[in-house]
Amino acid sequence: MKVITIFNNKGGVGKTTSAQNIGAALALYADQRTLIIDLDQQANLTMGFGIKKDLPKNAASFILGEASLAETKVTYKDKIGRAHVWTPSH
Repeated sequence: MKVITIFNNKGGVGKTTSAQNIGAALALYADQRTLIIDLDQQANLTMGFGIKKDLPKNAASFILGEASLAETKVTYKDKIGRAHVWTPSH
């Protein structure tokens, strides 16, 4: 298992775009199982995959012990069947 982290305190440097494109490329072209974690309250990464951001179970539910990881991840089923997005809380 490999972990890729994209982090920068400054806004507007391409973190969300990079995470979405790297995650999608790994799932689609490299045929890798991919878990894309979106912990930003704005949920732009989640919405970028076309997933509603106001889900009943989300990353906060898992962190607080209120739900399992399986209950909180969403499979992106458009063209990338192997990518899972972990959504932020709202």
